[in-house]
Amino acid sequence: MLEGLGRRAGLRSSSGHASRCPRLANGHGRRQLVVNARSPRYDRRKPPPPDLPSLLFDQRIVYLGMPLVPAVTELMVAELLYLEKQGATLPIEMLINSSGTTRQDGEILAFDSEGVALTSTMGFVKNPISTVNMGLAVGWSCVVLSFGRKGWRKSLPHSLAMIQQPRVPPTGQRQAIEVHIKWREVLDYKRELLRMFSIGTGMPVDKLDAVGAPSSAAANADYLSQKLVYRGEQLLDADAATTSAHRIHPPPVPA
Repeated sequence: MLEGLGRRAGLRSSSGHASRCPRLANGHGRRQLVVNARSPRYDRRKPPPPDLPSLLFDQRIVYLGMPLVPAVTELMVAELLYLEKQGATLPIEMLINSSGTTRQDGEILAFDSEGVALTSTMGFVKNPISTVNMGLAVGWSCVVLSFGRKGWRKSLPHSLAMIQQPRVPPTGQRQAIEVHIKWREVLDYKRELLRMFSIGTGMPVDKLDAVGAPSSAAANADYLSQKLVYRGEQLLDADAATTSAHRIHPPPVPA
């Protein structure tokens, strides 16, 4: 039956038998060859990513551009684990512009456990991770910045890196013992934040506890970002960074 259709369509194969592929009805009876567009990196077996975030992820670039709410943390952890399975020796670049587990006005959006989960995953995967502060790294996002490999941590010139004290959510009508338990939990999270930040930067915990809100330049001098980058070039050395940062953003005097 198919051969009969081929004969009626006027198509024959090189062996003399009717072709099983009927011609396209384009008005002239000619064959039309549709070729998928190719890019330098992709062929028909691997189409290009459908959107910009997927394209960045395909280049092993992970972008943290929102507060660390549970959905964001879940996605970031999944991306890191997936990239490790794709190649445990290949580097991962993480771009950061996040206010951590709070909004910029201080409102609490998530528990500190979200920051613990992300930083713990960064320490779990075998890949070398490069971190870049694109604009804001506050609280647990600052800890995420510090967990980049030493020498691979960077900041843009006008970005802000800040250690943030853990915040207590509204207590409401709670008993005194409940408030006391919550307060102990907050202090435990504060100690854990400082301990993990100390692991990332190599700075002692007592010094970190006295740090206020340094800019990226001051953070560079304190071994957080290590490189202040502008158009791909290192912009300031440690001495110039410290002078500039303290002139614009003087750190508060510890109580």
